[in-house]
Amino acid sequence: MSKEVKEFYDSYSERQLNAGIHHRHLSIQRWLEVFGMPKKGRFLEIGCGIGTQTKLMLQYLSLDANVTAIDISEKSIEIAKKRLKKYENLELISGDIIEIDIGGIYDVIVLPDVIEHIPLAQHRTLFDKLSKLLKKEGFILIHIPSPYYLEWATQYKKEDLQVIDQPVHTLELLKNLDNTNLYVHYLNTYSIFNNPEDYQIIVLKQKQNSTYQPVNIPINDSLIRRINRKLKYYIRGAK
Repeated sequence: MSKEVKEFYDSYSERQLNAGIHHRHLSIQRWLEVFGMPKKGRFLEIGCGIGTQTKLMLQYLSLDANVTAIDISEKSIEIAKKRLKKYENLELISGDIIEIDIGGIYDVIVLPDVIEHIPLAQHRTLFDKLSKLLKKEGFILIHIPSPYYLEWATQYKKEDLQVIDQPVHTLELLKNLDNTNLYVHYLNTYSIFNNPEDYQIIVLKQKQNSTYQPVNIPINDSLIRRINRKLKYYIRGAK
């Protein structure tokens, strides 16, 4: 990551402190719980900033869960260490996820409004790395601004954007997932601050060598009889 980007996020830490917890953080935590984030296990947050989302996760998780949080801003990590010093099950790392080797296998990996700030040219490398860090039964939760909202903001609210703030369209995402062991399990575009929808939630999972079994669908005899009666009625009418 360039010196310019690191310096931007060092200065951005003050803005994060002033902003505190808002609806976006709460929404991300809600999505994590919706998709079954366990109370125990190993968890990785990429782009943790000063630890705002990290704290919400830690408050939800049990004390014997292990959380690793990483950010490119050394200053943000320093602030996070002070704010979250009571959590002994937290490891905070300063570095670029593309460049460093953090190791381990994780039940859940969270990227809270992060990949739009990572150059698109690095996304294939990113997802290949994430696929190796994710537990077989785990999931990756990605939260991003809607690409259409970002295109609009680039034109009308440029002052609110960060040093790198690029739209991540679904087609681009799918191309970069190709040849990894990941697939899109869920994608939803929804509103937090604006209408039409201004954010997307994306859940990735590992591809599985599954054996598919037929689903037993209960037969409603009374419904079938009603359908048959209506069919006979329409057939007689057609004659």
